[in-house]
Amino acid sequence: MNVGGGAPPGGWGGQYFVGDFDGSTFTDDNASAPAQSLPDGVLLADFEGGSYGAWTKTGSAFGNAPAPGTLASQNPVSGFLGSGLVDSYLNGDGSTGVLTSPSFKVTRRYLNFLIGGGNLAGQTCINLKVNGQIVRTATGEDDEFLNWKNWDVTEFAGSDAVLEIVDAATGGWGHINIDHILMADTLFRPIPAR
Repeated sequence: MNVGGGAPPGGWGGQYFVGDFDGSTFTDDNASAPAQSLPDGVLLADFEGGSYGAWTKTGSAFGNAPAPGTLASQNPVSGFLGSGLVDSYLNGDGSTGVLTSPSFKVTRRYLNFLIGGGNLAGQTCINLKVNGQIVRTATGEDDEFLNWKNWDVTEFAGSDAVLEIVDAATGGWGHINIDHILMADTLFRPIPAR
């Protein structure tokens, strides 16, 4: 599929999907992959509903509520769970901002989350902060597919922490996508490369 002059890094580009076409219906190979069940844990955010709840936001990148999926002029977003996600592509890659969670206590071994969007360290990322210091950070992979990443947070057990979802970039891939943040004693493994 040619995306013309709307390729995320600028200029012309193409996008492809692997699957079967029977002459009238295309079935994406990723859509037929078996669903994984989530580990038991503490759900910090699933971004469903009409607001960010107790999360606070600055800037214009995140809008007033979670995105329902792909935003205007954005390549198709996939891999998120349910009907909402954090997507800072609002009004394109030029908008910036920070979305900050309420404080929570680290009570499980791992922090699992779905992430996509830009791979711009320090600019399009999710940060875990303990005592005001960034102790873990992750970026997307320059892909609109949200995949699982996780951090071992054992060393912070019992500590109060906050999460920051940051979009400080204004160029190509200058956005971040996040969904389903879960503290658990087991890891949720990334989906193999598509």
